[in-house]
Amino acid sequence: MTILLGCALALASAAPQADLSLDDRLKPPITIEASVKTMKEVLDDLAQRTGVALKVQDDLREDLITLYAKERPAHEVLARIALHFGWEWRKADDGYTLAQSAESAAQEKRELEQLILEPFQRAKKTAQERLQASTPEALAKLRAEIAELQKKIAEMPDDESEEGYRIWNRLVELTEQVSPGARLEALFLAQMSTRDALDLERLGKLVYSTHPTALQRPMPSAVTEQLPALVQEIAQFNDVLFDDMEMPEAPEANRNFDPQAVRAVRAVVRRTGRGFFYLMQQPGPNVSFQFLSGNGTILRSKEPGLFGYAAGMFDEEPDAAEAEPKPQRPEGLPARFEEAWSAPDTVKKFVLASSGEDEFVMVDMLKNLFGSSEPLQMFGDVMVEFAKAMDVCYISDAYDTHLMGGFGAFGVSADSPASFLDSMARSMAAGWSYSGPWIAVRTSPYALARATTVPRSVLKRLLGEKERLGGITFDSFSSALLRLTDRQATSPAIMFAMVSLGLLEGGLDLPGISFCRMWGSLSPALKEALKQGRTVTRDLLPTEARGHLDRYLYLVEDEPLQLRLYMEDIFSAMMESAMKDMLPEGERPDDEFTQRFPAGIPAGSEIRLQHGVRQGVGVQLAFGGRPAFSFAMSPEAYGFEEAFGQDASVALSGFRAATLEAYTFEIALSPNDIFTVKAGGATSDPKAEFGPFDSLPEELRRQMEQAKERARKRFSPPPPGG
Repeated sequence: MTILLGCALALASAAPQADLSLDDRLKPPITIEASVKTMKEVLDDLAQRTGVALKVQDDLREDLITLYAKERPAHEVLARIALHFGWEWRKADDGYTLAQSAESAAQEKRELEQLILEPFQRAKKTAQERLQASTPEALAKLRAEIAELQKKIAEMPDDESEEGYRIWNRLVELTEQVSPGARLEALFLAQMSTRDALDLERLGKLVYSTHPTALQRPMPSAVTEQLPALVQEIAQFNDVLFDDMEMPEAPEANRNFDPQAVRAVRAVVRRTGRGFFYLMQQPGPNVSFQFLSGNGTILRSKEPGLFGYAAGMFDEEPDAAEAEPKPQRPEGLPARFEEAWSAPDTVKKFVLASSGEDEFVMVDMLKNLFGSSEPLQMFGDVMVEFAKAMDVCYISDAYDTHLMGGFGAFGVSADSPASFLDSMARSMAAGWSYSGPWIAVRTSPYALARATTVPRSVLKRLLGEKERLGGITFDSFSSALLRLTDRQATSPAIMFAMVSLGLLEGGLDLPGISFCRMWGSLSPALKEALKQGRTVTRDLLPTEARGHLDRYLYLVEDEPLQLRLYMEDIFSAMMESAMKDMLPEGERPDDEFTQRFPAGIPAGSEIRLQHGVRQGVGVQLAFGGRPAFSFAMSPEAYGFEEAFGQDASVALSGFRAATLEAYTFEIALSPNDIFTVKAGGATSDPKAEFGPFDSLPEELRRQMEQAKERARKRFSPPPPGG
């Protein structure tokens, strides 16, 4: 049976492409306007217009496209779609199916792997070059330059001058280059393999140690051999630039330590460069080192440094003329594309909004980004209006990474039609072409952009629930994450949607994603048992849920995890985090799961839940007096907002009562090792209008006033003796 199925798939993949131009039903001209639509939606529309059955391969149904064509043969429009995405049309019954060949799918998989590996390969090359340049003579020369620059800074009357900033940047760069910790990092990265990088992409974190547990990997031998000497150097070297200038405020956490007390060295490699920032920075792996004593205390940690260089963090700003060379324009482009023009209003508004020059236009952009089930809609609207104004046909892919386009990082220009296309394509990391009458914009890191885009069925279900209920429950959000990959769950579309849904405290990182998936994969009966206060052991969880829980525990390093879809008392959370960061290194306990639990999850581990519902408030946020979006918060968070004040252009314009559902999970691995997760969702009555403060229930108003007063006291404590 398996052999027959394989043969059938091979024959289907090898089926010849259909020539749509031979079908008389597809010869009549059609007009179509699709700002941003899924492939299924576009083909359903075209099927209705032509009377021809048009299907799409299941895994291509939710790909997004922007399309505009006026009075063009239907077969031409359909052929353009296939050509743009690298797919093909195949005959199917009385119609056609848009499909991706096996060869195309394999090529896309190879491209995605290469795009994932590029930041790692670049960082590894930088590390190798750094090691080759770290000769004693070179390091001595760099130290001499550091001393000279420190002397200049000390003598400068105003270190905030342009020259002062230039010297500080150079000092940071040189200090990193001479740092023995940076050399240790470079030495480690130079030993990492492509296989390690792919494992990191799959797992999210790798842990190496000189004394590895069952959950850790052995430190590379080339690193282990040089560790004794490097540990001695690190103990004598202070990473803080200020110490040589006798500035006493150097953090206590950077004090030297006794290298003789070090019993183990651990390297923790974390995955970075998710979808939200990929096109802007593309950083390599994130590596930190911990130097452990015999009882597991962290004597000192070395945070990531070298990879900043791989990402170009300290590169000097190039001249504008050098930074943006004039792009090569497509051949055969009509002269009118190079001439000054009167841009459509949608284009003018987009340029103003992306540059921040018009506050009211920016409000409209924010509403489109944060309050829409399709945040890419405004990009599609702009490009369709452009095509209409220029009397051309237009096609482009539409991916969530495009949401980073046009926000000052690249700048959008509308001096001429061609300059507008240049800047828009550049902001999307895309290229554009012209083949009369078609303008095509295609993303350059195509495979990665496609892998990062959230299926619209998931996004619309989440935002649809908010529209129906006035908020989103934690149960619904957790279930939605089961349908998303790691890349999709950290994409710009999800980030913007979360602002529209409420506010997820602490952000959505890999541990949070894993925990939500654990909860989402539980049966209704298990969820109800936990909500009623019963204890559930890990062994009773479904296999899928156990896997997500185990991954959460492996990844999490910052307790407690915050996964609320509403604002809580963030002031206390900030203070708690700040106090933790101020602890001297010698007093910091080891919180690495792979070290604390060398054999993995202990047998009999328990999950407990405290679950409750309480009052909250829905708040409408306005920019420049115009409502933009709304979210829910507790009275404590309202007090925090009031105490810190608001920007003149941002105001709280209305209130309504909300229901806050609070979860406090405890994962007890032993009586003394309990991982906590604070989670919860929020809903409010969508029929209730946002009204003045006085329209809220009296008890809720009283709680808010008390919270506001507490926040003011925290923010402005009385003077001593006052």
